[in-house]
Amino acid sequence: MTLGAMALVACSPEGAPTFTTGNNRLDASTALPADAVPTFEASTRDAIPVPDRGTVVISEDASCSTTTADARRLPVNLLIVLDRSGSMSERGKWAAAQSGLRTLLGRLDGSIRVGLTMFPAPAGAGAADRVTTYNTPLVPIAALSTNRARLDSVLSGASPSGNTPMNCATEGSRNYFGEFPMDGSRNVILITDGAPTAECTTAPMCALIPPDFACLLAQGNVASNEVRVSVARGARGTPPIRYFVAGTPDASDTFLSDLAFTGNTPRTPDCQRTTSCHYRLETGTFEADLTRALDEIRGAP
Repeated sequence: MTLGAMALVACSPEGAPTFTTGNNRLDASTALPADAVPTFEASTRDAIPVPDRGTVVISEDASCSTTTADARRLPVNLLIVLDRSGSMSERGKWAAAQSGLRTLLGRLDGSIRVGLTMFPAPAGAGAADRVTTYNTPLVPIAALSTNRARLDSVLSGASPSGNTPMNCATEGSRNYFGEFPMDGSRNVILITDGAPTAECTTAPMCALIPPDFACLLAQGNVASNEVRVSVARGARGTPPIRYFVAGTPDASDTFLSDLAFTGNTPRTPDCQRTTSCHYRLETGTFEADLTRALDEIRGAP
C-alpha cells in the first residue's frame, strides 16, 4: 500500500477542465447538466493499477492556488482463472499459456496480490466439477513477494485434461471474493480456448455416442448463459469484480466479447459487444498474443 502527496488545485475558469455532454463541450463558466462528464486525454479505466513509483508533481499555475493532501492507492488483488481442459493440449496452447503467465508474474511488482485457480481442478484438489471445489483457489491470493514460487510450481505441475467446467470456476471465484477479507480492487483474468460445458449449470446432459446435436446445442446455450449471469453478478457486486477475458478462436468471439463487456472490462471504449471486447489469442501466435494481452491488462506501456 502506497502513500503519496497529491496537489488539489483551485483554478480560474481559464485553467479549468472541459466537460462533455452529448456532442457539446462545456467549460467551468457553464452550469453543468447532470450528464456532464470530464474529458481525459487517455483512459486507464481498464488497466490493473501498479504501485506508485514516486511522487507525482503538479505544476502550479499563476491563476491557481494549491493545497496538498495524502492520497492512498488501494492494493491490487488478481485471480488468474485458467482453462486446463483437454483441448488446451492442442497446438502448443498449454505450454504457451504457462510461459505467458510466468512472464506476467515475473513483471508484476511484489506488492500486487495474485492467486490462481484452474478448471477443471487438477487431481488431488478435491471433488472436481462442483462449485465448492473452486471456493478456494489452488493458490489463494497473496502478495507476489510471498507466493511467486508457489504460483510457478502449481503452473509447472499442471497439465491439460477433461471438460470445460467454466461456470464452476466463475461461481467458485465469486464466492471466494464474497468472503475475501482484504481491501483493494478485485480482478479476474479468465484465459480459455473453449465454450463452457454443462458442469455446475442447469444445462441438460446429452448423449455423445451417437451425438445428440440438438441437445448439445441447447446445453451450450444454457451453460454459456449461466456463465454470463455469474460474471454479471460479480461485476455488479459490492465491491465489484472486474473480469478480463482472453481466448482463442476455438471459443466463440461473441461469447467471450460479451463476457468482457459484462465484466466491466471492454478492451476499448468503443468495442463492439459481440466481437471485439476481449483479448483474442490466435493459435499460431498464442504466447505472443497472451503476453501482449497480459501487458495491456496490467497497464504496461
